[in-house]
Amino acid sequence: MAKQWRKPHIYTPADVQHMLDIARSYPSPRASLRPLSVYTMLLLAYCAGLRRSEVARLDLGDVDLQGGTITIRQTKFYKTRILPLPDTVMAELRAYIDVRRRAGAPQDPRSGLFWHEQRSGRYTKQAVAWLLVDVIRRAG
Repeated sequence: MAKQWRKPHIYTPADVQHMLDIARSYPSPRASLRPLSVYTMLLLAYCAGLRRSEVARLDLGDVDLQGGTITIRQTKFYKTRILPLPDTVMAELRAYIDVRRRAGAPQDPRSGLFWHEQRSGRYTKQAVAWLLVDVIRRAG
C-alpha cells in the first residue's frame, strides 16, 4: 500500500498572523506559560523552517541571544546546523526565555527550551505536533 502524502499548503501572511494570534491566546488555565510556548514554537517552525522534532529537541543552550542564532542538533541525517534569525524573532525568543525563567524553569543549558510547567520537563515531539496542528485547526 502506497503512503498517502498530504498536499502542501502555502499560507498567506494573513494566515500566519492569524495562527500566531491564536497561539498567543491559546487556552491553558493550568499552564500559564503554554500560550507563549506555543506561540514561540510556531514562530520558530515558521521563521526557521524547523520540524516538530527539532522544536522539541531545542535546549536552552541552543539559543545564542548575543549572536542571534539557534543551533539545531540531530537534524534529519544526523547533522547539526546553526541558523541565524531575524532581530524580531530573537526579541521574541528573548522575551520567551525571560518569562520561562520567571515561571521557574530550569536554567541549565541542557534543559528543554520549551519547558512544561506541570510535568517539569520538555514537550515531546508528539505534544509539539498536537499543539501546532490544534492551532492550525483553530485558525480554520
